[in-house]
Amino acid sequence: MGLAYTVDSPVKVARFGISSVISIVEDRLIEMMRSHYYQAANLPYTPIAVHEEDYRAKRIADYLNLVNSIVQEQVEKLKTAAFEKGSEIIKYFEMLPEDSKLKQLYRQMMKMNNEPEKQQLQSYLRSQIVPGSIDVNIMTKVDRETYNKEGALVEDGSEAVAALRGFVQSDLSNSSVIFSAGMNPRLYNYLEQCNELDANEEGIFTKKVIVKVSDYRSALIQGKYLAKKGIWVSEFRIESGLNCGGHAFATEGYLLGPILEEFKTKKEELRNSLFELFNAAQQKRTTAVLMQRLPLCIQYRVALVQVKKMNFCISNTAYKALAGVHLFYWCPKQQQWMKKPCSCYVQPKKTMWC
Repeated sequence: MGLAYTVDSPVKVARFGISSVISIVEDRLIEMMRSHYYQAANLPYTPIAVHEEDYRAKRIADYLNLVNSIVQEQVEKLKTAAFEKGSEIIKYFEMLPEDSKLKQLYRQMMKMNNEPEKQQLQSYLRSQIVPGSIDVNIMTKVDRETYNKEGALVEDGSEAVAALRGFVQSDLSNSSVIFSAGMNPRLYNYLEQCNELDANEEGIFTKKVIVKVSDYRSALIQGKYLAKKGIWVSEFRIESGLNCGGHAFATEGYLLGPILEEFKTKKEELRNSLFELFNAAQQKRTTAVLMQRLPLCIQYRVALVQVKKMNFCISNTAYKALAGVHLFYWCPKQQQWMKKPCSCYVQPKKTMWC
């Protein structure tokens, strides 16, 4: 992500139901990608120059809208593809987990001889195809101040704040903004102005907040800080401080087992305490009170792992999901700086990707 290999991942994988994350830290790169994909889609490209007001947020919002429209077009094309060897619709269903009900129906359909029933089941399968979510990542500490031509400080114009504004102004839905690399009070305070992050009357979010943490204490502190402002953290992603996609953050050195166990035993306590603060703040902001508690997901980000070890962790920690190794580790260009390619350490066929 830090080396920009995920800036257009949704264009490559979202149509197959695979969620991915775009780093929106570098707006110059995003402007280059706008130019590339507008031309690739045979659409008119209008540059967003640095002298325009709030240009950073405009670049990010427009790029996210462009990626979203490309993915939606890809999905519609995939839905109309024939169920024949080599087609993308076959690839979509073949990549589903083995315990997926849709995959079981797909395999049942492929064995059918009754053509009318087969066509009927194919229509149902097509209707169940959904793209993976297009999420964004903001490194909270990448938040340099910006100044106008007169040298005056731009209000709410710092890099991270402008990136967040670009995300909330985009037309993405079922999407999340992921905050990583620690707590940024200025960025978190700005979230109060983002009504797009509010839940509807049914407690459903179109845009969610995810926070990366290293332990339970970090989740509790950041979760409470945001809850008091009426912002619900839909997910905490536990990530090793020494294996955070190539970054290194100092921690107390606690092992993974005790960290996961603390989350497991205190998850409901965390959820209840955050929801109480959130509901009180939400009532002040919108006068609306949610009667049902909002869902809270805990996910652990792991590096290289085998399927059986992944399943063991899920079954013994009661977590919704564990995420596997960063895909860009297998990019040949990424491996140029490594003495030994990752393929020397693990066989991809034995690795579970989430």
